[in-house]
Amino acid sequence: MRKIDLVLAAAALATGCAALVPAPAPVPGEVRIVPAERRGWNTAVEANLYRVEFDAVRVREIARNAATLARDRFEGDLPTAEVTAMELDAERELRARGKCDGGARLVSPASLRDSPAGVSAIFKCVPPVF
Repeated sequence: MRKIDLVLAAAALATGCAALVPAPAPVPGEVRIVPAERRGWNTAVEANLYRVEFDAVRVREIARNAATLARDRFEGDLPTAEVTAMELDAERELRARGKCDGGARLVSPASLRDSPAGVSAIFKCVPPVF
């Protein structure tokens, strides 16, 4: 190729890249789900793992549900109620997207109180019992 052809090809490529539309901003309360291979960097590869990211709006909603669960089902044990509320919400989202047809169990440490801006945790899909 001639030098002028290479310059024109580079200019066309740069113009095409500049025309790419950025990804839309996430909707408040939306959950982001990304497949994961491992629970941690030093663990073995596992099937059916998903990183579920809850934004600040969703974290507040889950915290309200956890407070209700703590009062009604867990005799005031808020940490257990938080885990249960996160698992229920993750299970609902994973089922809605066709990623999981059983339950979702939290397999990485996470707490709603640690980050009011959002929570990211790894969940494992488990088969239904019945």
